[in-house]
Amino acid sequence: MGTCAAAAATGCIVLTPSFFADNKWAELRHLPLALGYLGAWSMPIKGHDNKVIGTFGTYFRQHREPSSEELRGTELLVSAVATVLQQVPEPVK
Repeated sequence: MGTCAAAAATGCIVLTPSFFADNKWAELRHLPLALGYLGAWSMPIKGHDNKVIGTFGTYFRQHREPSSEELRGTELLVSAVATVLQQVPEPVK
């Protein structure tokens, strides 16, 4: 399970500073590594009922964790995305 899938499943921020050191990426690490990415992190997007409705993933070309500024900025983006996603009308059946 990758970083975004783990964030969706747990409802928590998931940090993966290194794909090499994280067993969640054992079978998938070749995919981001082929694109030059070495680490990632993902934040769940939650609706008004606190259920996960998506994730916001960020990938890095170096081994690292997000800075506090990046976390705060992403929290603002996630809040805005949650608001927009909840405004989208249900498809007509």
